[in-house]
Amino acid sequence: MIMQSEDNNIVKPINAFYLMGLRTDAMSETPNFFTFLLEQDGILVPLINKGRLALFMRPEQAEEALKNTGIEVTFKESPGVSNTYLLDAAYALHLVAHGKTDPDKVIANLLDWFARTLTALGVPLPPVFDVLVDLGHFADQNTFIADFLDQEPFRRQRVIDGIRWCLGAILSLSSAVAPIQD
Repeated sequence: MIMQSEDNNIVKPINAFYLMGLRTDAMSETPNFFTFLLEQDGILVPLINKGRLALFMRPEQAEEALKNTGIEVTFKESPGVSNTYLLDAAYALHLVAHGKTDPDKVIANLLDWFARTLTALGVPLPPVFDVLVDLGHFADQNTFIADFLDQEPFRRQRVIDGIRWCLGAILSLSSAVAPIQD
């Protein structure tokens, strides 16, 4: 699928897209937000519309969210939570605060998505949160995260503050499809 931008310039073809669920509320068992990662020339990029991350509240809104960004698709079956790749910010925060290991790479995956999304939005990471870059590299290669997090006093808190900053920056630069009324 080849897309055109608003100024009619051809943009890179989309080879695949992946439904992403973002869980931010520790009290919820399912994602609170959904979006897509698009594969273009082997690179995963977030679904951006007019300089904002495209979000929606329920997987059934996937077609509408894509349509709003100029991507016309029809799914054979409505996407559901079961076929969603989960980015679990709530659990990542718990792991950073109290955990010793992260065998499922929850932290590394979340930090990778933050990096892709903030880059696509043109938002640099403040130097005070460079610890997230270092943690991302460490957590990608190691499951025992306590080795990194406990190296210096307050490192866990700096990581927590950085994750919260990233969530706030991304959500403040998002546009959401209106929730479906029940």
